[in-house]
Amino acid sequence: MRAPYSNHVLAIDAAGVSKVYKGAHQAALSEVSLKVEAGRIFTLLGRNGAGKTTFVRMCATQLMPTAGSINVLGYDVVRQAKQIRDLISIVPQEGRPLRALTSWDHIYNWLQIRGEGKQSARDKTEEILRKLELYEARNRPAMNLSGGMKQKILVAMAMATDAQLLFLDEPTIGLDPVSRRQVWSAINDWKAKGGSILLTTHYMDEAEMLSDYVVIIDKGKVIRHGRRDAPCLYFRVSCS
Repeated sequence: MRAPYSNHVLAIDAAGVSKVYKGAHQAALSEVSLKVEAGRIFTLLGRNGAGKTTFVRMCATQLMPTAGSINVLGYDVVRQAKQIRDLISIVPQEGRPLRALTSWDHIYNWLQIRGEGKQSARDKTEEILRKLELYEARNRPAMNLSGGMKQKILVAMAMATDAQLLFLDEPTIGLDPVSRRQVWSAINDWKAKGGSILLTTHYMDEAEMLSDYVVIIDKGKVIRHGRRDAPCLYFRVSCS
């Protein structure tokens, strides 16, 4: 089970965050400040290249900010990366399952690596495979699965864990409408069990369907933010 949050700890607290890649003439992110409340689904909405993945990777301690500060679950991403990594799970935008491993092996082995007991790992593996309708294909190598099923393996690996904070970077990209809704259902179940989620997407319907709060990013800057049902939040926004 996920440990309960302290009432005063934000899932993410970012202040004045900028990122400039080496050799780049323009910042990938520029002075972004935002607070993600625990137990919420917080969405970064924007077109490809807007800076969403850069922000996720910094929060997940895979990149260091050029300026500003980020605290994740009360820990600083620069000085306390190890503590953060023990508490999070991530679905990367361009991740790929290992070709020779089955969907069962991917999830079960990942849970074992994270310290899960054998029986618990079996139970959680079966549960998430059934939820995402991968169970019938559990013994097939990833190389023999469709692109959508491979993507669902990555989602399943992250969501089978007891992480306190889940990073979902374009988790439904390449999925058919039925599979998208399976992932949406799993995301809502995760939240109902007390988890927090930082979601990135360029699908407006996905942001409207899942989010508690939406931040719209364009060219590395926050241009609008509010609750998902806020009037005019999506007015004249293009994410294509």
